[in-house]
Amino acid sequence: MGIFGGGGLFNGGGFFGGSGGIRGKDPFEREAERRTRKAVEKVATKISPTLGNVVKVVNGVQEAKDDLIYGKQPSLKEILDNDKKIVKNFTPAYGALVYCELGFGSMEHSGIYVGGNRIIDLDGKGNIKKVSLKEFTSHITTLDTDVWVPCDNDGNPIGLSNAGDRAVNILGGKREYNLILDNCHQFASGCITGNFENADNFLWMLKDTFAKTYGYNVVWRKWEWHKK
Repeated sequence: MGIFGGGGLFNGGGFFGGSGGIRGKDPFEREAERRTRKAVEKVATKISPTLGNVVKVVNGVQEAKDDLIYGKQPSLKEILDNDKKIVKNFTPAYGALVYCELGFGSMEHSGIYVGGNRIIDLDGKGNIKKVSLKEFTSHITTLDTDVWVPCDNDGNPIGLSNAGDRAVNILGGKREYNLILDNCHQFASGCITGNFENADNFLWMLKDTFAKTYGYNVVWRKWEWHKK
């Protein structure tokens, strides 16, 4: 797992934020972030109405900032209609970087898809394991079990075969896990580049490395694997 998704408590993939960096966001990603913020708001309200109000204000500021930077978000109906078209019969490519939410939306967990609905990841004890989609998204702090998958501009899943091969070759190994300094994002980046002692400890860094290695634009699509 990686802490705070993009390096800040209220910004760039942090507790109430996006995925880090000023870049284009497709509407699927923004809608998922909006839903996550709403879920966090509900949890905060149950804990304390005052805390819930604070979270609501912060969420509003974040959404206003996203609208200013990326433009007005499409309607929910447009998002859901497009979403349904994309996720039907959808399977990630071998060697794809995939991730899901963690920490009630405050962070993400990443891994490498190796086919057969299996992902190789680094767990919180430093074990490199092959897990099912259910296991990958089963953490107690994961409210949204959808998995994000890289695609090309036409919506076709993309992967890096070398990343898949490296993940398979290192399966069963162990690392000195650290939430910030040696986490799942660093492991996934190592599978992508071959350098496991990299500095990609935040999701936005990891996604950037994947895109640079792929060499073309990457569009992240939500995979509702549990709704097949």
